[in-house]
Amino acid sequence: MYTIKARDKQPSNIACLGHFLLKVPWEDMLAPYNSSEEKLAILTDVVNYGINTIMPERSMKVHTTDRPWITDQLKRLIAKRQKAFTSGNKSLYAVLGTKLTAKESVAVKPITATKCITFKTTSLAIGGWKLSNCAAMAGFLVRIFVQFLMKTLAIATKN
Repeated sequence: MYTIKARDKQPSNIACLGHFLLKVPWEDMLAPYNSSEEKLAILTDVVNYGINTIMPERSMKVHTTDRPWITDQLKRLIAKRQKAFTSGNKSLYAVLGTKLTAKESVAVKPITATKCITFKTTSLAIGGWKLSNCAAMAGFLVRIFVQFLMKTLAIATKN
């Protein structure tokens, strides 16, 4: 077992980060600074603040014996289902069992599609499934940064 740090890169979180970055008054914030190093430092601080606030890093325990599609969410759902079973709540147990089956089948699809063999490769396949979201976020941040640079250059050439 080992621990890794990860962010929740759900599309809703990425969209929220995008809205945050669009609402930042970049021109007002960066106008007092002359050097590009200072502006880059401010930009980096704001982007890091947004990422750390909206998508904070969370510690996740990874067991080497777990199947690659067993996520923390599935583990929590299994624990809730087991608690419902031990308490004798058959209706909740049935509902949670149905949810668990549905979520597990969705989680297994990226793994079986890539036909990975080793744990490290399969964990990357899960990451690859989420990497598309990460890549979208990176692309979005690059576009925002390019727009920011273009505005900064336009302001600098006016002065």
